[in-house]
Amino acid sequence: MGIKRFMSLSLAVAASLSIVVTNINTVSADGTSSFIPSKNSQSSITGFASGVMVNEKSIPLYDVNGKQLPRFLGEGTSWRVDIQNAVGGNIYYRVGNNEFVKGEQVVLYKNDTGNIKISSKTPASLYNRSGVRISRSLAPNTIWHTDRFITINGISYVRVATNEYVQTGDFVAVD
Repeated sequence: MGIKRFMSLSLAVAASLSIVVTNINTVSADGTSSFIPSKNSQSSITGFASGVMVNEKSIPLYDVNGKQLPRFLGEGTSWRVDIQNAVGGNIYYRVGNNEFVKGEQVVLYKNDTGNIKISSKTPASLYNRSGVRISRSLAPNTIWHTDRFITINGISYVRVATNEYVQTGDFVAVD
């Protein structure tokens, strides 16, 4: 999907594309586990997510039952995901063979390349991968290459450099 097509999506549609749950794996307080399959044999990420980004210093990995493993993923790393799993009210994404990350500790992203032009009349603020404004900005009418789309707390951004994102309202797509 090109950046022009991406730009034609409304934020509401982009947010709704994130995940389709097809199976539920639950673990109760007493440790018993039940698996409730639907039409498909696994839960899957469809449409939106290419992967997840770690925003904290390091996060633990979990097994399919939500039990913490003795391995961690480092801050700023990105991981491809292919399965979503719900355990005990938490959402997990698979990043390896029986290795999952907790959804609340990562940001979903979609790889999407293209060019944008800063359309605001004033410099467009840049934000880090956590959605926090940083001290840099992009000049009006400048063109930038982008490769990733993320949504943090309902606000959509595209990446223009390592850990530098611009909000979708500050640019237009260009060829």
